[in-house]
Amino acid sequence: MRDRADVVLGLLSADTRRLAEATYQFTSPWLMDDRDARTLLGEDHTPLEVTLRAAMDALLEPAPAL
Repeated sequence: MRDRADVVLGLLSADTRRLAEATYQFTSPWLMDDRDARTLLGEDHTPLEVTLRAAMDALLEPAPAL
């Protein structure tokens, strides 16, 4: 719900109006669901454990000699 200040500022500035319209993005939790995309594309994600292990192995690997 908008308060009076948002309405007044929105009348004066288009940028402020757009910001006021997007405040819900910063005040409410987001629910992200990629099931439709995975179903459409036929792909699945790499399990978190596999991704973390690969990242840690790459970080712990000795740097090649120059």
